[in-house]
Parts: sequence; structure tokens; C-alpha cells
Amino acid sequence: MRDMPRRSPNFAGPTSSTLSKAKRAINQMRSLLSVDQEQLFNTFLEYDIDLSGRMDREEFMNMLRAFDPSQDPRDLEAFLNEIDEDCDGDISFTEFLDWWEMKKDDASGAGTGWFSMQLKMKFAGDKLKGFMGGKDQLDERLQRMSDAELQQCIHRYREDLYLLRLWMHEMRTKAEDEMEAQNLRKAKGVIWTEEERSDLKDLFLRVSRGKETIGVESSLPRLCALLNFDITFSCLERITKLYSTRMDFENFLIFWATRPESGKLSFVGRPPVYRWGEANPTGSGISKPIFS
Repeated sequence: MRDMPRRSPNFAGPTSSTLSKAKRAINQMRSLLSVDQEQLFNTFLEYDIDLSGRMDREEFMNMLRAFDPSQDPRDLEAFLNEIDEDCDGDISFTEFLDWWEMKKDDASGAGTGWFSMQLKMKFAGDKLKGFMGGKDQLDERLQRMSDAELQQCIHRYREDLYLLRLWMHEMRTKAEDEMEAQNLRKAKGVIWTEEERSDLKDLFLRVSRGKETIGVESSLPRLCALLNFDITFSCLERITKLYSTRMDFENFLIFWATRPESGKLSFVGRPPVYRWGEANPTGSGISKPIFS
């Protein structure tokens, strides 16, 4: 375990500029996290004794033993090997967070259900108030570091901030893909009236120029625009994965039912976003959704 080095009475500590940069890097990471994730990050900071931005094997084992002394050492070793994705012997916060998020709902001893429970108990009281606010204890520890050590800390946490943003993007994309697939399954059971099918078929044939299919990347955005809906690039990416590059009318009906703007399915937390709002300033096309 890497302990904080002892300092002589003449030790000057880091400059105010370096100290400010270190706090900013750590707080930027905190700002991206949920309450539970922030508790995990605060715990990571507590057991990362030298604030290097990495927990070594002994620091990690000490943390797990503190949470549950009865854990089998073989389980602790298995946790370490599972978390340390790059097998360098050190654990970054992003590796730790990824492992915890994947297994936090597992109530068995093989998962992190026990760890989540212990984590909540740990933060239920005032034991780590200094870590919760990012002040007091953490500030004192940062001030005991040399300027060079703190510069290294800043470099590590800035690197971790970049990795954390990538991880957040991947998790968000994964959640959106799962939601899209779930809505797709629901949309297959939607019943359209003859009038609705006829109106949509007319628009479909207008965009496809009488053909049986339309290009997802080229023609689908134009068809959506006629329906008073701007399709985003990320949505288009997901649709391409699900429908390949071309879409026939029946698949278009399924796709359109998955959009909140169609009014066919109920979407929690996803209000419709219309291309022109309530009125169409261009004076052409459809100024409100066809179906409500």
C-alpha cells in the first residue's frame, strides 16, 4: 500500500494554483455522477491513500474488508481480477464504477449487492461528511502533497474524467438502444385505422417516389419532416442498426409508432418534440402531428 510520505516541518506543500486545479478535476468528476455513484467515488478517494487516482491491490482489499470482514478472501481476489480490466494491478475509478454498475443489483454474495448495502449504511450517518462535501478531510490530504505529486494527481484525474465521459456515453447509448428495442416490441402490436394507414402511405409513396422501400439515412429524415418531426443523428444510428439501410411501409409503421410524436404509445419522460412547435412558420407542410 502506498502511504502518504512524511513531511519535514519546512514542507511548503502545493501552490494555490495547483491545489485549485486538483480540486477542480475531482469536482468535475463528481458533477457527472449520480448520488450513489458519488458515494462510490468518495469511498474510492478515501481508500486511495496517496490520492494517485488508482487503488493498488492492498488498498482495494482493505476497502472490501472494511465493508464486510466476513467475506471469503477468494471472493475478494475474484472481485479484484474481475475489476482490473487491463490487468495492470491497479484499479481506476472508471473500472471500479463499471464493475459496480453491472453488478450492484445482484443480491447474491457473488455480486455487489452486499457492497451496495454496506455503502448506503456507510453514508447514512455523518462518518464521511468531509468526503460527501468534497471538503475538510480531502482538502487536508491534498495540502499534504508536494506540488509535483499533485500535478501527477491532476494528470490522472483529468485522464479519468475523459474515460468517465466515454463510459457515461456508452452507458447512455446502451440504455437508449434497450429502450428502442423495448418500444419496437410494443409497436408491433399497435393497430392503425384505415384512415391513418392511408394518410401515412400517401406520405411514404411521395418520399419514395412510388417505390416499395425508402433509404433509412437518405429518405427517412424527409418523411419525418413531413410528419413534423426532426429525427436526430443518434436516433438514425439506432434505426439503421434495427432496420438495416432500407425500410418498407410496414416497418415504417412500426418505427413511427415508437416515436412519441405519433401518439400511439405512452412514453414516460419523453414528451413529443415537434419540428415547428404549435405553428408552422414556413407556411408549408403539416403544422401539427397528423395523429393525436
